[in-house]
Amino acid sequence: MVTDDDQVGAIIASLAGLVGLPLPSATPIAAANLPEPERTLLANAHDMTPTLERFHGSVLHLQVLSVQRDGDLYRRQVLLLDPRDRPVEFGAIRIHLAALPPAARAEVLAGRRPLGGILHAHAVPHHSSPRAYFSLAAISGGPGAAVGGDTEDWGLGAGAAAFSGADGRLYGRCNVLSAPDGQPIAEVVEILPHRGRETANDGVGGPSVPPLHRTQSTIGSPMATTTPHATTGPSAAGAGPNAAGAGPYAAGAGPSAAGAGTSANGGPEVLIIGGGPAGSTAATVLAMHGRKVVVLDKAAFPRYHIGESLIPYTWFTLNRIGLVDKLKASHFTKKYSICFVSQNGKQSQPFFFDSHFDHPATQTWQVLRSEFDALLRDNAKEKGAEFRHGFSVETLVQENGRTVGVAGRDETGRAVELRAQITIDASGRDAVAVNQFGWRVPDKPLDRFAIWSYWKGAKRDPGRAGGATTVAYLPDRGWFWYIPLHDDVLSVGVVAKKEYLFRDTQDLAAIYHRETQANAWLKDCLAPATQCAEVRITNEYSYRSRHCAADGLVLAGDAFNFLDPVFSSGAFFALRSGELAADAVHAALGRGDTSAAAFTEYGQRYCAGIEAMRKLVYAFYDENVNFGHFIRQHPDLKADLTDCIIGHVEKDFRPLFTALGGFAQLPEDLPFGGPLG
Repeated sequence: MVTDDDQVGAIIASLAGLVGLPLPSATPIAAANLPEPERTLLANAHDMTPTLERFHGSVLHLQVLSVQRDGDLYRRQVLLLDPRDRPVEFGAIRIHLAALPPAARAEVLAGRRPLGGILHAHAVPHHSSPRAYFSLAAISGGPGAAVGGDTEDWGLGAGAAAFSGADGRLYGRCNVLSAPDGQPIAEVVEILPHRGRETANDGVGGPSVPPLHRTQSTIGSPMATTTPHATTGPSAAGAGPNAAGAGPYAAGAGPSAAGAGTSANGGPEVLIIGGGPAGSTAATVLAMHGRKVVVLDKAAFPRYHIGESLIPYTWFTLNRIGLVDKLKASHFTKKYSICFVSQNGKQSQPFFFDSHFDHPATQTWQVLRSEFDALLRDNAKEKGAEFRHGFSVETLVQENGRTVGVAGRDETGRAVELRAQITIDASGRDAVAVNQFGWRVPDKPLDRFAIWSYWKGAKRDPGRAGGATTVAYLPDRGWFWYIPLHDDVLSVGVVAKKEYLFRDTQDLAAIYHRETQANAWLKDCLAPATQCAEVRITNEYSYRSRHCAADGLVLAGDAFNFLDPVFSSGAFFALRSGELAADAVHAALGRGDTSAAAFTEYGQRYCAGIEAMRKLVYAFYDENVNFGHFIRQHPDLKADLTDCIIGHVEKDFRPLFTALGGFAQLPEDLPFGGPLG
């Protein structure tokens, strides 16, 4: 790399001119003189998108600020945003469209995905070559103001706050992406937000910039470099990807404000009903915030539960609560892909998650819930949460229309009343609050039954595909799940309408045997296997609560909403809602306001994610929808469809569902689910 300031300045001016972003006051800086963590993020020979995703522990999405096309040259200015829409980078880029394959070119023009993600998803061979690093003053005076003329044309809008502050500097690099033959793919100017804008995240509103002072964890290997002025090896102390308790959805750092920990009466601040994934996650996050939490669970552990397949986006919550390393060390089956089988038994090629994005989340797990739930519980206890097993909650205690605790019976059968500043109902499908207040609203078009059992010795695909969840179709839009667990056990279940399943008999074993023979692929896979468990049944009636919260009360997981399991979203929503609810409760306690209204944003965010997956479930069951045919007609929407399936539900899917609406009758968003009042 050129080191003479004049020559570096000329390179900056040249590349900035190519991408259409004048930077007259940019000051050249050697890589070795960049502060941390900017040096780790900028001074390397890696694409910026995956580098930032590893650092922030989340998949980033794109906001296009401006575009200009001149033949095969395509310029655009963009913001990269984290899942909470906080800017993590500003970029100005000139893309050589002719250097890209058609599918990648179409994604670029669609403007919904960062270039780095597109290149990796389409396996476009290339290398990244930083040419210069620079600093410039942050925007002084807020949006619209300019320093040295640099920022007046950025068009940041609301994102300008992330690059504001008279007391700080911005750091960036000029980079060139090239094909193996040296032909340019893109020239890029990449600028990181102003670190002076970092603030503590209260879990509700959030700061304008995600914190950059992360500490090293196992999210990925240190980012090496081939440039003479850049650091090599691990990042400096205080920089790096997710530490425990941080992540794309992290809120707040460290214990809560002074005075947190106990109620005025010396009891817990928070009672949580249920120690499943939602309850244990909420307990862990609150304990990490320094809150005193007691979890009440009627069952002893380990206990059986269905819902064994995790999807990629569970990783972010699991990583935040410190469980990823424990899962890596477990004997749970590693899941890298999903697969589909037609009614006539034709198996699709497996879809590997790492073909869509480059992140540790692309390897997830098939779990035995008795063991997985125990891991979550034990992890919460390690963080400081208290569990009381054998406690059966009978009612929520009300005073003046406010929930002030619970009444029930402990493990001895003794009647007990417990009080706290706030109660989280994570009681699963027992749904204590929903049943007490009559809030359950069924999603009737999704009424289904599930019948399932377990097998040993069934066939599995070789290699990484052997851990895939397979969905095998049956007539009348019924389907089978085929989930490979550890110790050579398979979970195999059928989901269909009651009229289809019980059309000629009420005998569960007979129905199950009949359906396992109805799909040629499934019949062949189970031929060498032995059924090793009883046949089970549940009504998969999707529902939602009319309210997510009331004064002194918050609902999470299945206690608030249950959605058809075709896309294995149950554990994801349980974990995610537990995390969101805990952050909202922590913030509410900090403000001294645990009224229903304090959980408005929690309800909005949670319901928005559910609605995205719900629309996809409706499309799955629509006889006019074939996702393979849909993608062939709309290749630019493949990434959006995949994002929704893997749990990246906190993004704008309007283009996807507008297009799917041309094939299927998709539902409107349910007009309820917010807090009471």
